[in-house]
Amino acid sequence: MKSCFAAVFTILMLLFCGCGGGSTSTSSSTTASITITPPTATVATSTALQFTAAVQNASNTSVNWQVNGVTGGSATYGTISGSGLYTAPASVPSSPKVTITSVLAANSNITADASATIALPVVVNPSDVLVAGGLTQQFTATVNFSTNTGVTWQVNGVSGGNSSSGTIDSNGLYTAPQSVPTPSRVTITAVAKADTTRTASVTVTVTPAAVVITPADAIVTAGSQQAYSATVLSNAVKPVWSVTCPSTIPGACGSITSDGTYTAPSGPPPSALITIHATLADGSGSTGTVTATIQFGSSSLAGRYVFSIADDVGHAAPTQAGDIVFDGSGKISGGLFDSSDNPGVPISVTGGTYQIGSDGRGTAAIQTATGSFNLQLVLSSHEKAFIVRTDSTANQGAGTLELQKTISGTSALNGAYALSLSGFSTGTSTTRVTEAGSIFTASTGVISGGFIDLNNLTVHANSLTSGSFTQPSSEGRGTFTFSTSNGSQQFAYYAIDGTHAIIVAIDGTLDARGDLFSQPQGPFSSLALKGHFAFLISGANSQIPFGAAGVFTLDGSASVTDQQFDGLTQTVFDFNPGNYTVTDPTTGRTVLTWTANAGSRLQYVLYPRNDGGLVMLENDGVYHSLGVALQRDSYLGNFVVTPGSFALRLGGSESATPSVAERYTGEVRPATSSALTATIDGANISQGSAFALNLVNLNPNHQRYVFGTSADATLANRTLILYRVNDNQAFVIESNDTRVLVGDTQRQY
Repeated sequence: MKSCFAAVFTILMLLFCGCGGGSTSTSSSTTASITITPPTATVATSTALQFTAAVQNASNTSVNWQVNGVTGGSATYGTISGSGLYTAPASVPSSPKVTITSVLAANSNITADASATIALPVVVNPSDVLVAGGLTQQFTATVNFSTNTGVTWQVNGVSGGNSSSGTIDSNGLYTAPQSVPTPSRVTITAVAKADTTRTASVTVTVTPAAVVITPADAIVTAGSQQAYSATVLSNAVKPVWSVTCPSTIPGACGSITSDGTYTAPSGPPPSALITIHATLADGSGSTGTVTATIQFGSSSLAGRYVFSIADDVGHAAPTQAGDIVFDGSGKISGGLFDSSDNPGVPISVTGGTYQIGSDGRGTAAIQTATGSFNLQLVLSSHEKAFIVRTDSTANQGAGTLELQKTISGTSALNGAYALSLSGFSTGTSTTRVTEAGSIFTASTGVISGGFIDLNNLTVHANSLTSGSFTQPSSEGRGTFTFSTSNGSQQFAYYAIDGTHAIIVAIDGTLDARGDLFSQPQGPFSSLALKGHFAFLISGANSQIPFGAAGVFTLDGSASVTDQQFDGLTQTVFDFNPGNYTVTDPTTGRTVLTWTANAGSRLQYVLYPRNDGGLVMLENDGVYHSLGVALQRDSYLGNFVVTPGSFALRLGGSESATPSVAERYTGEVRPATSSALTATIDGANISQGSAFALNLVNLNPNHQRYVFGTSADATLANRTLILYRVNDNQAFVIESNDTRVLVGDTQRQY
């Protein structure tokens, strides 16, 4: 027993002491490790680099070497000897970064990695560039195989180059020859000083010398001129000049003569930018381009413009319609108009002055045979402006100016026209009259039929029984008369073109103005009146002003859907879809009804226009309101960030003082993705007042934008609601318990 215990004890002691042939072992608490030098390196192709492995905490320091996990490496990624000498492959592989691994021979679980990037011996940057004649290009060279990183430079094999192919200095700055060599591609080579057999080359394509245009980025006022000149390598040249812009309308970009004299168009084109091009006819120079910004100016009003002015909240200020001739340089040279305070007797425009600022805002002082009046205005383009009569802060008239495109016999009425008319009965300041309808005209001067809806406290719907019209004069003025069971009415019209005319009552019974728009070919049906519409209407109930703006859809099957609108003290949503019925296929007369939030059933009469729009008259006896519905697109973006600027008009009054009008014109432009800035003018505010409109809410489906103004703004603490029609137009309404303003914005550029 005793001897057996001793034997066991002896064995345990031997195991505990680790006796085993006299070899040295590391403690079980110390782990072997390897460190590779260098840890990272760049190695040129076919070049060798020594890696070393330092082994710690192991008695056996032998290691094996791998490249990308392969012992000894491979021809693709390079080889490595048992002593750690790595030799890069002859070409750069698709994955130029390889992993060098050292593996402990006694324990393959103990490893260390280093990385090597395989590169060409010499690398030149940039590669394959274009350099215009006479200009320079900086090149750099990187030497990857030696600590001597110096190089010498060659052009087409010639050290330093020459005048025909270009020169290069010791720092790699290449100067192209002034003339394009043959061939036009030259070779730039860097030769390593450490080993002249190691080189790298890139190609340069020499292009014709650049045509440089002066001035660059000019600002040119509409209608004015700007002289341009061109040089090549500081030498004056006579290029072929041209001008382009984002418009296909003839003349919208302006014009430029052979000597470089540019004449700006009458108004800014889209984006307000034009591009001037200069090209050498023999191709010896590359085309030069510069841009210019076009601004509004007095030349933006040039020609004969049809205008109308009315006081929609009363008729203390007379309704007027006619034309004014602007000479393009700040003077008014003529015109003719009809006024409700002198019905049936045209009044001559005898002179006047005007000025237009760079943002399209301006003023005009018109002299006439019976007196003078003043206008403030804002142009949306050379062809159209919003205007406000500013003679009196108590009674302001508002309207539009539109360029007359055709006059005399070519403007004669011919075909079907949708009619809209709004105003007051003469002799009273409270009896409003609104009309909508369709009249059929023939070139013989006969009005052969039609239909008229009249709302003058009582709603009337009558067939037109007879009528006639006169051909327009050289001023574009003509007259027409028609009769219904309610009596006869006589108007003067001023043709804008063959599809649109402004009308004004001249029989002494009405103080009213309106429009004639040509109509599409009938017969009409519910399907013909299909589409998405944005609308704007205004009027009053007794002396309480009213306005509404919004959207609706006619589905082509007699249903009105997707409606939303804002009116006096209410917002109406699509809770109760409406309906519409074409009551007269010949004129397109359509009756539309829907229910407002308060449960009242609202009814309107629609007449189609040739531009896709609808004349819209309320005929339910609740309000005397008249307006327009325009086809809208399906855009679902953010209208606020649309580049450019917009002309703005707003008009209305406080219900407590309905005879006191508020009229504004101005300019609006995006400021940020959630804000607009506005500059407005009005008879009862400081001219050029500026304020911000901050986006409060956006409904992308209806394209309804709600903006708020600050307490210190010109229009303080107001909420303006905007309904987008398309990228170029939106309707606007502002209303609360005591005030309503309606209007629209139209793109300037």
